[in-house]
Amino acid sequence: MNALDKEKLNLIAAFALLVISILVTFRRRKNEPPVTFLSLYFWFFFYTMMAAYLVTFKHVVAWPHLFRTGVGASLLMMPASYLYIRQSLFPRKFKTLDLLHLLPFW
Repeated sequence: MNALDKEKLNLIAAFALLVISILVTFRRRKNEPPVTFLSLYFWFFFYTMMAAYLVTFKHVVAWPHLFRTGVGASLLMMPASYLYIRQSLFPRKFKTLDLLHLLPFW
């Protein structure tokens, strides 16, 4: 598999992830706060994947300000997934103490 095929495959995967992110974000559901965390997870995953794509295939030259910003998004993926699972299994109100999960990002 040459580099051009790998680049196309990454773009197809990124496009699929973009479609999933849009579908999860804009689907109509009432009284489901966990969907917000799932949506955030997919958007962070999409951003991390696109940042890795730009660096891997040397497109970061066109957007140098995006270099190494995918790390921050990847650090936010785990709290988003944890909060989604917790809210799905044990629904409760979001508290300010839950912001403690964002500590690795800061």
